[in-house]
Amino acid sequence: SNTNMLRYDLKFIALGIREHSNIIPKNIFEIGSRDGHDAFHLAKTFGLTENDCYVFEPNPEAADFIMKTYPGFHLFNNAVSDVAGNLEFTIEAENIGASSLRERTEPKKDTKTVQVECVRMDEVIESLDIKTIDVAKIDVEGVTLQVLQSFGKHLDKLQSIQLEMEHKECWKGQSLYPEIKTWLEANGYVEILFCLMRGIQSDSFWLKKDRMII
Repeated sequence: SNTNMLRYDLKFIALGIREHSNIIPKNIFEIGSRDGHDAFHLAKTFGLTENDCYVFEPNPEAADFIMKTYPGFHLFNNAVSDVAGNLEFTIEAENIGASSLRERTEPKKDTKTVQVECVRMDEVIESLDIKTIDVAKIDVEGVTLQVLQSFGKHLDKLQSIQLEMEHKECWKGQSLYPEIKTWLEANGYVEILFCLMRGIQSDSFWLKKDRMII
């Protein structure tokens, strides 16, 4: 549940925005959602409505659940990556939250593959005329760097970013934490909060330099 003490990602966003930034959130972007609950929780945290949430979920069944549960969301039944177009997406039966555009290094037994439409975030931002993204939560199982790169020239619209990253390869060909950290720092972001989980994945919260308060 969202009140679980282990949900560092949601705690980090609330703490990072309130204690470490000058951001007053007006919108939430969740890329890789599973069920929409986190976006809804964050909207409540910052006094926003479903209509302030932009949610991206490629799994068709998961997106259908989100649409029924949170009809006010701006919902996109899309994957996000640095290349637009149709791609194969592997859905894991026992943990749909671990579904990915990439193949696992150690494949799971009970999986199915579907074709999903992939979008780049710079194209989404331009088509929706988004001026700023105040809170972005990105949990995309092995394509974190590609999602960030897909913002292109609009990366600077991202004011804060919550990321789940891997510290050892779980998906074939993925970028790991050190490479993504270097890329983010080179692009003007500062890591504010960090927690390593089980030595394999981490949650981290990042702010654009000019949004930090000391």
